[in-house]
Amino acid sequence: MENATTSNPPPLSYAPPPTWHRRRLFRRIVLCLVLVAMAGAGTRWGPRYYRRAQLLYWQRKCMEYRAPADQVVYELGPGAQALFAESREYISLGISYNQLAPAGCKPVGREPACFASYRQGVLTMRPSRSVLFMHTLRLPSGGDRLVIVQDNFMVDWEPRFIEGFDLRVSVTEPATWKSPPKDVTAALPFGYQDSTLKALPNVRVFAGQPDPADPAHFTIRYEFNGKRYIVDGCLKEWPATGTRGARASVLFTTRPETEPRPK
Repeated sequence: MENATTSNPPPLSYAPPPTWHRRRLFRRIVLCLVLVAMAGAGTRWGPRYYRRAQLLYWQRKCMEYRAPADQVVYELGPGAQALFAESREYISLGISYNQLAPAGCKPVGREPACFASYRQGVLTMRPSRSVLFMHTLRLPSGGDRLVIVQDNFMVDWEPRFIEGFDLRVSVTEPATWKSPPKDVTAALPFGYQDSTLKALPNVRVFAGQPDPADPAHFTIRYEFNGKRYIVDGCLKEWPATGTRGARASVLFTTRPETEPRPK
């Protein structure tokens, strides 16, 4: 009599494996479905995220931008036209309010390449002018803002550096992958005295510089008819009112270069 422990168990019956061509066909079908889904998603969302990626790239370049302190960004005078030989970023500026100027004496400004690319992706940005300052500033309550200061000077007026008058100021809450850039610039009232000049002045403005000791402050140095001045810009926040959210603006003060910054 055979021992039960040494007897061979009966073989188990399994279904035959699928043939090789059926397994390969199934994999191809799944792969085709995945590719079709990816192509559909790319057609719908691809261009949108590509444009947003471009905007975020140029936005970061603008927020980190810092030109050399001795770089001329605006000039009106005999030497203005010579700037075109230094860089392709220099542009000829139109004459504001149909003012008359001798031929060849139009002002020249500088538009950084990163700003030109960024401006194309932000439909609310105004036509090109000279960029006097562009960098990240921080609100007193916290939060970074992209601040851009452009000229709107009039050739027969002394520069006043007044927002809304002879300056264009843009304060923007930066874009993210989920939200576009938000213009939070507050419109401020302003007043000025008539300072029409009898002769065309010589004006030279240098690139604005952020203050390493104060993230809400920057300076712009300029020369007017041989005299040197410094413009202090300070980012100020305005609380939300009614249906409008919090806004921000830049307050400007001008002083001779030899005087310290007022406290």
